[in-house]
Amino acid sequence: MSNGIIDSLFVDLNTRLRNFKKEFAMEFVHRVEERTPVQTGALKGGWVTEQTQTGFELSNTQDYAGYVENGTDKMAPRAMIATTALEMKEIAEVAKQRAGIK
Repeated sequence: MSNGIIDSLFVDLNTRLRNFKKEFAMEFVHRVEERTPVQTGALKGGWVTEQTQTGFELSNTQDYAGYVENGTDKMAPRAMIATTALEMKEIAEVAKQRAGIK
């Protein structure tokens, strides 16, 4: 194989990997948002993602998000993120399909 063919293969792999990461993050966030309880909509609308070198970071702009996720002595945890994290294999399959990876 010539270097040009090898280079184009690596470009294609990098593109597919970037697409996979993007699709994974989008599906993960979608599921977290779907699990987020709604009173005013601020918590559900407060999810923010940031791409990193290795993946993505998920945070919420609302100060009380941690209390809703983890619960308090007066409120059961809603575990939006923790529950979604248990579905990582399924999310990866969805992301793989959307990114065009076999």
